[in-house]
Amino acid sequence: MKVGITLLGLYATIEDRDILLSLGRHEEFTHYVGVALANAFEDVEPLLWELAKVVESWGRINLVRQLASTPSPEIKTWILTEGSEGFPAEFMLAYIAATSGELASALSAHEIDDVVYMAAGRILMNLIAARTNPTQKNIDDYADGPEAIRRYLGHAARKQDTLEGFAPLTLIVDYLELRGGEESSVSRGTAHRRSRRSLPKGWSKKERERSATYARWILQRPVWRELIQDGLGSEDVRTFHLAEHAARWLGDDTFPVIVDRIRRSPTDDSVWTEATTRAQDIGQWNEVLQAAIERLSRHDTREVRMFPWWMLMISQEMQRFPGMGWPLVRTALEGPLVIERRFGLRGLSWFLEDGWRWPTEADDVLHLMARSDPDQDTRGWATNLLELSQSPGRVTTP
Repeated sequence: MKVGITLLGLYATIEDRDILLSLGRHEEFTHYVGVALANAFEDVEPLLWELAKVVESWGRINLVRQLASTPSPEIKTWILTEGSEGFPAEFMLAYIAATSGELASALSAHEIDDVVYMAAGRILMNLIAARTNPTQKNIDDYADGPEAIRRYLGHAARKQDTLEGFAPLTLIVDYLELRGGEESSVSRGTAHRRSRRSLPKGWSKKERERSATYARWILQRPVWRELIQDGLGSEDVRTFHLAEHAARWLGDDTFPVIVDRIRRSPTDDSVWTEATTRAQDIGQWNEVLQAAIERLSRHDTREVRMFPWWMLMISQEMQRFPGMGWPLVRTALEGPLVIERRFGLRGLSWFLEDGWRWPTEADDVLHLMARSDPDQDTRGWATNLLELSQSPGRVTTP
């Protein structure tokens, strides 16, 4: 198909246009179709735009890159407001959206609509975040960055506050104040050195302080607390995460809220990620493990070949708390689902690492699984783990 699309681009006529546009709707072929259209037709931008509006992900990314030099005001506006929306386009296309979409110019108007305002916040946020990625152009590469930020803050001061508008303001503050420190660790082979992060380009110290103070002033409005409180109780996943991020940035301990969330909405994998990675001590980790036991006891996980995300996160983070988690592991090993028992075996395998104390009950459970588990692969895994556990020097604990 790809070879055929490429050849068609060399000889296509107007009658072939619809064929190419149809094939281009499949992401596997979008980039090839974009190149073929550019080779086949002189007035290609309307065709690329037509296709870009109906595809997503990398298909859209490649087409927007082709449209980056467009002189069309309509296409520029679309790139600014819609073309860079969604994952992963919002990360990969932020710089093109700012430059080709003429972000600073759009923000120069005395009033802007909510669509442009939300797009501006998203673009600035991703440009700032891209500073940590040396392969992407970021806010410091954007010549109009300082002016765009100043204009954005002016609009933010007049706009109605929403949770979606909180995160861009916090990143602007972090960027201008260099929150998190000015230094980052750089690795060269086995050597480590400290490298000072560059100051924001295009800003004097006084300008940075003034704009950061202005952004903080906006973030001090009492209405934010009301929005956060409502958002933390929302059933909508995105609203909850926006509220949790806002509360955490303001200095709140949101861990209890996250644990409550995984109990109320156990299928939200993104909250499990937050809960497992943010647990800082044994007490917090025990809360996560108890919530996991409750979820396992409901057996609401589908039988799949790969571990569900929440199981993977718990397995990985068990390394931070050596020797803990046997009650969860045992619950999984005795579960009716194959994926649950394999999750238990994976968790138990960590007890063999770095001298962790082996639970005395584990041998009996593994012997039973090795003899009678209905799944052949699980029986084999249990047998191997049992053999490894019998190695000399094993330390057991009740």
